Amino acid sequence: MRKMILAGLCALFFGQAAMAQDPEVQPRSKSVVIRQEGYQEQQEPELKDLSFRQRIRIGGGISGLSIGNPTSIGVSPMVGYQATKQTIIGVGGTYQYSSWKFYDNFGNSFRQSYNTIGYRAFVMQNLPILQDLIGGGYLQAEIEKYESLSPSFSYRPSFLVGAGLGNPRGFNLTVLYDFNYKNGINPTNGNPYSLYGSPLVLRVGGFFF
Repeated sequence: MRKMILAGLCALFFGQAAMAQDPEVQPRSKSVVIRQEGYQEQQEPELKDLSFRQRIRIGGGISGLSIGNPTSIGVSPMVGYQATKQTIIGVGGTYQYSSWKFYDNFGNSFRQSYNTIGYRAFVMQNLPILQDLIGGGYLQAEIEKYESLSPSFSYRPSFLVGAGLGNPRGFNLTVLYDFNYKNGINPTNGNPYSLYGSPLVLRVGGFFF
């Protein structure tokens, strides 16, 4: 009996050793699959599912940048409404400081500073075709009206059209052209026709909330 048991153990031992040396009789390895659960990719909700409040965009920036004559800088908060997936309409306000250099009839120069407030209505149209090319771009059109507080007078209204780099819902750079621009001084009140020293208007900012 003991001899039979011993013979069986020897056979089992040498059989296992042979399987370990022969690759054709190797036991198949089991593949390990790791499943990632509890994670789902976040997708932006459809516009139709957003409430009126969720469509509101709040932002602002720096506007009317100019160095020379005039030297000017302004701050411009704005509120927009996401009318469509690619279109934002809105309104904004502006405080602008500018300093002009004038000459009298004798060739003497003097400077006049202006504190100006304004309001505007605008529309921004995103261009998806530019998303892959330059990271985003849009067209913009707006109407502006400005009033000088000191001295007190009104500038010519501005009708601006232009384009921007970036996404409207983020930091961007916008260049606009004022089609109602008029250079020079109004002889009626001795003040500039336009708030800007050029028909080109540069803005930096965007919607951040």
